Amino acid sequence: MEGSAIKECGEPLVEIKNNEYFIIAPQYYQQGIPGAIDKMYVREGVYKRLVKAAQLLQKIKPGYKIVILDAWRPPKVQESLFNKYYTELWERNVKSGAGLTPAEIYEKTQQFVSVPSLDKKKPSPHFTGGAVDITYADERGNWSTMGTGFDDFTEKALNDYLERKQTKSKLNETEKEALENRRILYAVMKEAGFVSYREEWWHYDFGNQFAAEVARANGINMVAKYGLVKDLSNVKDIKEESVKTSRTDEPKRQKFFSELSR
Repeated sequence: MEGSAIKECGEPLVEIKNNEYFIIAPQYYQQGIPGAIDKMYVREGVYKRLVKAAQLLQKIKPGYKIVILDAWRPPKVQESLFNKYYTELWERNVKSGAGLTPAEIYEKTQQFVSVPSLDKKKPSPHFTGGAVDITYADERGNWSTMGTGFDDFTEKALNDYLERKQTKSKLNETEKEALENRRILYAVMKEAGFVSYREEWWHYDFGNQFAAEVARANGINMVAKYGLVKDLSNVKDIKEESVKTSRTDEPKRQKFFSELSR
């Protein structure tokens, strides 16, 4: 997807903490990915929308919380992830004898991991503070079944994979549960203003270039307001009571619609 113009709003990052709405589970820090940090940061506007999504989720599933897997990334993390996945694909290519060229492997890598771009005109989504990777968990902290794990870079990770599969064959009970859970996650995030990334059921965006492109593709005139954030020099403390929302009607659970790929 071609990058559109960004009109940076200057909104600060805020830290997402363990509370009544969220469980923090920094996956790349736990995996020991170079440069990863143990705290989760997003733009203030993204945080407020995540609170709304969590409130909507709790209308459907009382006691459940959104699990934050990843949010703003330091540039070193994106570079490490891209190189790691590129290497994995190259090794599979050699082992299988598929005969893909380095350029083809590079292109395929971008389906699941954005190029680590510090270009102010087209920054990587997770560099903007407008992208989050999430799932949700029950009152005991058990993650809900979603059909794949986080960063499962296969066809099964596509957010509409189970929607399409059920039109061709009967889903088993685990798949039915995963389909319902994906629908709920999609519904609460969409109602809160986020757009989903087709290749990854766990990835959602708001305010960045990807979100703006999806909006325009659906007839909504939107300009990206979140640009490149290189570091944590602009972080704001946020009071929980200042972000509570009053509208928590249960969102309509719906099938996925195909949104643009990056």
